[in-house]
Amino acid sequence: MPELSLIPLAASSITLACATVTDVRARRVPNWLSYGSLGAALAWQLAAGSASAALLGLLVCGSLGVGLYLLSRMGAGDAKLLMAVGAWLGPGLGVDIAMLTLVGGAAVGVLLLLRAGMLRATSRDLRLTALTLATPGARTWLPTGGLSFPFAPVMAASFLCVVFFPAVRPVSAILEQLR
Repeated sequence: MPELSLIPLAASSITLACATVTDVRARRVPNWLSYGSLGAALAWQLAAGSASAALLGLLVCGSLGVGLYLLSRMGAGDAKLLMAVGAWLGPGLGVDIAMLTLVGGAAVGVLLLLRAGMLRATSRDLRLTALTLATPGARTWLPTGGLSFPFAPVMAASFLCVVFFPAVRPVSAILEQLR
């Protein structure tokens, strides 16, 4: 398993805690928080000699976040927050956190849709989206509206799971074996 350094862990914790508070209160993650954390991560990792891991974490987690944003499954602030976490923790732990965030977000989303009585309509919308994405030449159809909820708390919970339960680190374990 990868060695977890105190500074990146503390910085990620603080970033995710602040993002959780602002996301719950205002339903947004401010740019100053994501970009500030991202800049600090790059500076720290450069000074620590881990710039390549930070850049790779930023690119991999950023690609995941931007892809989910473009599919209207994650907000832009959440995507930028994921980039910052990837820069602090590297690609392995960053992707582990992203995967757990997606699973946790899906679970929370299903519970909220059940509670709001919108699960059937949303299932239909997701099927249509998948069909248009899988059909060559089809005009992509993405649903509008729907249910939104703060994603930063789910990402923070995923971070805690990855840090305290190494068994839920499938990607970083694979990367370590490849070394």
